[in-house]
Amino acid sequence: MPLRIIYLVAFLEWFSTLAVEIVAMRIAIPVVGSSIVLTSVFLWVVLLALSAWYRSGGVLSSKMNTHQRVVALGWSLLFAGVWYLLISFAWERQLLEFMIESSWSYLLTLFVVAWALFFLPVFVASHTIPLLTDLLDEPSKGKAAGVILFASTVGSFFGSTVTSIILFEKIWVSMTWVLVWCWLIFLSSFVLYRSKKKLSLLSFLLWVFLSSWYLLNQQWTSVVYSFDSAYQQIEVYDAESKGKSIRVFSTNGAYSSAIYLDDQEDESPFKYINEILRISDIVKPKKVLIIGAAWFVYPQLLSSRQYVEDIVAVDIDPSVKRITEEYFFNESLESKIEFIPRSARGVIYDFEKEWERFDLIFLDAYNDKSVPEELVSLEFFEDVSALLTEGGVIAANMILDPSFESDFSQSSLSTMGAWIWSLRSKNVTGNPWSVLDNVMVLNREFTWYTPVSVSKQIYTDDRSRAGVDNVKMLYLQK
Repeated sequence: MPLRIIYLVAFLEWFSTLAVEIVAMRIAIPVVGSSIVLTSVFLWVVLLALSAWYRSGGVLSSKMNTHQRVVALGWSLLFAGVWYLLISFAWERQLLEFMIESSWSYLLTLFVVAWALFFLPVFVASHTIPLLTDLLDEPSKGKAAGVILFASTVGSFFGSTVTSIILFEKIWVSMTWVLVWCWLIFLSSFVLYRSKKKLSLLSFLLWVFLSSWYLLNQQWTSVVYSFDSAYQQIEVYDAESKGKSIRVFSTNGAYSSAIYLDDQEDESPFKYINEILRISDIVKPKKVLIIGAAWFVYPQLLSSRQYVEDIVAVDIDPSVKRITEEYFFNESLESKIEFIPRSARGVIYDFEKEWERFDLIFLDAYNDKSVPEELVSLEFFEDVSALLTEGGVIAANMILDPSFESDFSQSSLSTMGAWIWSLRSKNVTGNPWSVLDNVMVLNREFTWYTPVSVSKQIYTDDRSRAGVDNVKMLYLQK
């Protein structure tokens, strides 16, 4: 096999392996939330699969001739590609939901899903390293291993960066994993062709069939707009609420915001947005900071108030502004609204250095499927408090269990209370049958808000179980 082909196979196979790992974690986030535990478990399973096959693959390769190694290489790539398509990515979300609801264990769910869906294909595909090393016409084993490790490591680098930065943004998460298995199956066809095996035709036809089947099925959708960004799954769709037509903005399977399609309406179908508008009309802030952008419903409605001069909306996902304007509002954002597509912690740090101060800060970066751990830490609330003007208001839309019995509710409120004086709350949803509700939390006394008094371990940047606690609250209701 020519050296350039060996380089290509090593590069693309390891590009695919890193891409698979990133896509797998990205698919899991809407179900179990983002946490360092999720990353650690999936990394552990992938690294274990790699190390296991390096050992057994080396033994197997030593017993083969050149022709047998090429055939084994082709079959391995074909197996991994088909497995990823028909099993790993096809069933990951469903298996995660089943396991978390039936096992009542966050760690067990992650280990079982990662092991069942990804260990075997990574284990089989990763033996390309010893096989390709033995295919090199190099008298020095060290030099041969160095060449293959160089090509595969470069592939890993591009697999991790290109997948998250470019592919997720340009072709979405679902099409990214389609591209991954297309590469693997196409590579297997090519390798088998080099080995003069008629099976290359079967592999190629399988690739054409599965690609066509997937693309045809992708065309059936009832939503106005659907997009998988690098950060979240986004859907915009129309529905009805109390006899009125509404448009809903959904992220990671959770209802994030909504608007009435009747232009005469000056409020939102979501009660928490109407509640923060009510607070705003009482406080009458001139400068407002919104962490989480609130899908621009609150800032867009707030911009019509004459007392407001500047509204700064921060969201880590740069795609939300374009999607909101084109598919949600069908109009541009008001001129008072400044959008900053960056991490909230970084923006807040810059505002502190520049001595920026705000009369009202609204925290709306939380939902029931995904809680950014860095935005429920003691250090975060300390930095947010430093941006308030004298007498300013901090309001947070939290998704909590109504009785505040869960570890997440207790610790989140305890953490906020450590830096936000006179903490008060109101259940904005108010449905007696709700498992989780929108709870507005304020640092200012209003007669219709209840004082919050909790004592629980707080979350810090150094030690936080917010992601795990949030999943427990969501699925276990305790």
